[in-house]
Amino acid sequence: VLKGTDAMKAFLRGILEAHNSGFLDLTGLSLTYLVDQVYEMDNLTSLKLMKNEIRSLPDDIGRLTNLVSLNMQDNNLVHLPGQFSCLTNLRELKLSYNQLEDIPDEVSNFQF
Repeated sequence: VLKGTDAMKAFLRGILEAHNSGFLDLTGLSLTYLVDQVYEMDNLTSLKLMKNEIRSLPDDIGRLTNLVSLNMQDNNLVHLPGQFSCLTNLRELKLSYNQLEDIPDEVSNFQF
């Protein structure tokens, strides 16, 4: 999942801080997926995952119902799960520099 000690420290620090702040920045850690604990953070409002190696997101992403901002630029995303429709508070979604084959209709209908 992570490459190197510095990346592991940054990941753990980010997880700990996010529990209080609602903001999680895991940019540039070479992540290929997110641990389940991230999807349990119901206070999370901002999630930054730029410059990683994430190919897909599980349906559990829909559990982050308080998420306002999601930045997943420069990953390897191929598709988005249907549970994206549960992210009704989402106001900012950045997905450029991925390999998305399609975007679910639910996401196309969001009011950004």
